Amino acid sequence: MSKRAGLAAALRAVRANKGLAQSDLGGAADRKFIYRIEQGKSDMTVGKLDEIAAAVGMNAITLMVLGAVSSSDQTAVEVLQAVQAELDAFEAAGGFDALARQVEDGAIVSREHERQKRSEAVQACKSSGMTQREAAQHLNIAKSTVADLWNS
Repeated sequence: MSKRAGLAAALRAVRANKGLAQSDLGGAADRKFIYRIEQGKSDMTVGKLDEIAAAVGMNAITLMVLGAVSSSDQTAVEVLQAVQAELDAFEAAGGFDALARQVEDGAIVSREHERQKRSEAVQACKSSGMTQREAAQHLNIAKSTVADLWNS
């Protein structure tokens, strides 16, 4: 079963479990859209998933886990264990530090800000006498990026 169909089945099951009609989710989406989602005929954005999950009184992640359970042969515990293993690997690779660098004052850091920092680092390498190849290795960025920033 596809992920879309799994999420459709999960939403139907949650609605049935809570005794909600499609029209009860009207604050999140109109009945026709809920119908198309529950038929597996429409995808939804993360924002819409969040709104629909809130309308049924759940966290969007819980609804996604239920969809994963429905579309696979795994139990909820197995799905959550797999998620935990992925989070552990992400953390071990320094992912949470990288994630923290992407957010500043509750907003996503502008790519322009990152480009400026990278440009300054390339210029510092250039000033210290490194070649473009050495700068790329030192900064762990592509040689083509270093070349683009070298004379800027």
